[in-house]
This record gives sequence, C-alpha cells and structure tokens, in this order.
Amino acid sequence: MVPVHLWLPEAHVEAPTAGSVILAGVLLKLGTYGFLRFSFPLFPEASFFFAPIVYLLSIVGIVYTSFTAIRQTDFKRIIAYTSVAHMNLVMVGLFSFNIVGLEGAILQSLSHGFVASALFLIIGVVYERHHTRMVKYYGGLVHTMPLYTFIFLFFTMSNIGLPGTGSFVGEFLILAGSFKTSTSATFISATGMIIGGCYSLWLFNRISYGNLKIQYLNDYIDINKREAAAFLPLIVGTVVIGLYPEVFLNSMHMSVNMLVEVTHIYTLQMVYILETELLENKPIFFSLTKIFGIGHFQSFSICKKLGLSNNCKLSTLKPDQIAKLVKFIENSNLSINNNLRKSKIMLAKNLVQIKAYKGIRKLRGLPVRGQRTHTNAKTASKIR
Repeated sequence: MVPVHLWLPEAHVEAPTAGSVILAGVLLKLGTYGFLRFSFPLFPEASFFFAPIVYLLSIVGIVYTSFTAIRQTDFKRIIAYTSVAHMNLVMVGLFSFNIVGLEGAILQSLSHGFVASALFLIIGVVYERHHTRMVKYYGGLVHTMPLYTFIFLFFTMSNIGLPGTGSFVGEFLILAGSFKTSTSATFISATGMIIGGCYSLWLFNRISYGNLKIQYLNDYIDINKREAAAFLPLIVGTVVIGLYPEVFLNSMHMSVNMLVEVTHIYTLQMVYILETELLENKPIFFSLTKIFGIGHFQSFSICKKLGLSNNCKLSTLKPDQIAKLVKFIENSNLSINNNLRKSKIMLAKNLVQIKAYKGIRKLRGLPVRGQRTHTNAKTASKIR
C-alpha cells in the first residue's frame, strides 16, 4: 500500500524469475491472510475505526501505481506495479466489511496468484533468451514467437479483468461489495481498473507488434515444451476460476459468514450509522429514514405516535420523550436499511456499552466520552 510500496518493485527487479513468481504468487497473499485471520477477528473495532484511512490509501494506491506503471521502461517493473494496484484493490474488498466484498477479495487474491506468476514467467522467457528487460529493445515478437504472444495476450487480458477469467469475477465482487460501503471509493477503484487496461494493452502492443528490432535481438526461439508445461496449469487455473467460481465460493461461504458473525462487523456498522445519523442538529424523522429505510410517511407516523413534531431535533427533546423514542425503537421490528441487521440484535448483544460510539449512549442517557459522568448518571436515572 502507498506509501510503503516502494520495496516491492525493487524486490521484483532484483529477484530472479523464480523469486518473482514466489513473491507474487505466495508471499503477497500473506497480507490478505493476516487481515482475515488476525486483524478482523482479534481487533474488529480497530479495523472498522481505521477503515476510512485504509480505503483512502487503497484508492490512492490503485490510481498512483497505475499511472506509475505507464511511465516505466523495465518489463518486470511494470508488472510489479500492476501487482501493487491489484493488491490495493484487494484491500478495498477486505475493508468493505460485507460477505460479497470479502469473498471477492479472497478470490481476487487467488486469481492474482495465477496471473501475476504467469506474467513474471513470461518476462523470464524473453530474459533467458536476450538478457534484457528494457521494453524498447523488443518488438514484433508475434512474427517469430506466435505461441509466446498468444500466452502473453491471454494473461494480459486476464490481468485487466476480461470476462471468463478469474480476475473478472474477483474484481466484480470487490466492486459490488465496496459499492455498499462507499460509492465514491468504488468509482475511483473502477477508474483505476480502466487505467490498468491502458498500460497492459500498451505493453502488449509494444512487445508483440511493430517491426522486429534485429539490430538489438537476433535469437528468436518460441516457447519450448518445458516452458509450455509451466504455463499450462496457470492457464487452466485462471480459466476455471473465471468460468466456475462457485467451486471456490462455495467453500468460502461458511468461513466468511463465520468471520462476519464472530467479529460483529455488521453490528459495528449499525452502531456507526446510528452514531452518525442521530445527531442533535438533524430532525428525528430524517434519522429514522436514513437508518431504517422506512420512508418519510412512516417516519412521520412514528413521530406522530410519539407526540413529536415533524422537524423536532434531538437537542429539543425532553428526557421522557427520549425514553419513549428509545423504548419504541427497542420494541419495534423495523429492519435496518441495506443489509444490516435488525436493531434488536444490537440491543441483545449489548453493543451499546461500547464507549467509542456515542450515538446510542446519548439517546439512552448513558455517560459519553468528553462529558461529566455524574451529570449523565443523573439524567440516566431520570430516564429509567
């Protein structure tokens, strides 16, 4: 992630082909595993609290590294920057905190392991023959290395998310999951994917088409059987993920659902929405509409049943009116907007005791951070 991404392109450039394949296919996935295995289950509140910062760094990383890849002249450095962009997209899916985004991030990590490894192997094929990675020395390889060009085209299209390949399924699920969390972040991430198509296709065009540069390169030998055997499982894996993603998604459903249940991420989202929407300077009916998605008419009806005016604000309510509002919400079966859980689940799990989220505590008259405890205790005793 930006700004601590600079080591990765340097490591890929200095490493041999086998080292780059292991780094892209295995080691980069340890970050995804670490978040899923340790960060979310052990520190759910912290993960949710820092999600906006992670989102900001991720979308900046997607756009910045995509533009940086366009300016590179080293074959391997270009692919290294594409790996950074794709792993930032995985972070967007992870911190969307919903099942679709999490499964998309896992599937994209798996697909990226196949595609990125194959692209580094493609670099290794020409480097073994010509001992240079500078793009300007290559051109017109389609005339002398047709099988190599076909494999290069296949993984280039996989890298930009062509339907039928694994990257398309993973990116689609990530964007669909992040859309539920932040539409602006989803839009910028999708823009980064468009830029990724630009540098990928431009790289393929410079390497494969044009005139042969015989003044630099003289030895043109197409892929042999040993190299074709190395590419075959990567091609099969990419196609299987793209055409039959349910084979992998079915095995993820239980684990991802358990992760969401254990970390109570949905419930934390609910508390955050209640905190941010039930503000003192907003009308009560507006807050009810935003949180429960019940429409203005029903919101007005609730206010009327409680004896409240349409435009009343939280700061103008008396303690007994607040108590009525809280009791009505607790006893109602209103479903939370989008795919968040019902409000009674949050109350059953006693998450209103989390001090970092003040909205519900303020409604209930409990002490909140930055206020005098004994004053709120008196208020709470009056409400009860």
